[in-house]
Amino acid sequence: MFRPSARALITDPDGRILLLRVLDAVALNASDPVTDYWITVGGGVEPGETFETALVREIFEETGHVIRDPGPCIWRRRKSVTDAAGVTRASDERYFWCTLSSVELTRDNLTQDERTYIQESRWWTLDNPDLRRIRVFPEDFVDAASSVLRNGRPAAAVLRRDWSAAPGPSGRQRLPLLRTQSAVAAATDPPAPRSGLGPGHIGGVVDAEHDPIEALRRSFAPRLIVIRVRRW
Repeated sequence: MFRPSARALITDPDGRILLLRVLDAVALNASDPVTDYWITVGGGVEPGETFETALVREIFEETGHVIRDPGPCIWRRRKSVTDAAGVTRASDERYFWCTLSSVELTRDNLTQDERTYIQESRWWTLDNPDLRRIRVFPEDFVDAASSVLRNGRPAAAVLRRDWSAAPGPSGRQRLPLLRTQSAVAAATDPPAPRSGLGPGHIGGVVDAEHDPIEALRRSFAPRLIVIRVRRW
């Protein structure tokens, strides 16, 4: 199960951040079976929506505020979790930074489904010690938010290191080979080794903005070969 999601670092004029407390009936991650935690405003991108229009809708549903333009994406995160029933949920999340002019919030626009699991909305100061005692997802969101509020909006969207990957040596965000995603093919006519994969393979580290299959396609020489694709 895969879905793209649009989420937000939402701040008020005083620099507080907005988080939503969620209570799940069943843990979504069998390896970390927490059901009571805090998340950012946002949700899945519906058919026909962009990340930006999806976020505008989600902010209205979850806060009551109307945002005309969420601005550029500041972070990107990729993740997959598997529940106890063996269902895997994968997501490609884009994060935007939005400041609300008022701290007033309403639940009036929540969908019926959201009303079942969103328990409360709360503004937090970043130096509140209780913020370090609760579970917040993503895990390093508070540190990431502190960095943005201290240093300003990044010049380009950052694939958060502690969420998925680190910047490559060229400055582009890259997913580390064999740790998050990679694309590898076995060729009938072995090319010269690339990316340290060894003879008979082509492939390499996947750029953050590309799918592993697309990365593999771009690494082929212009000739017909037989491939076997593996995902990590």
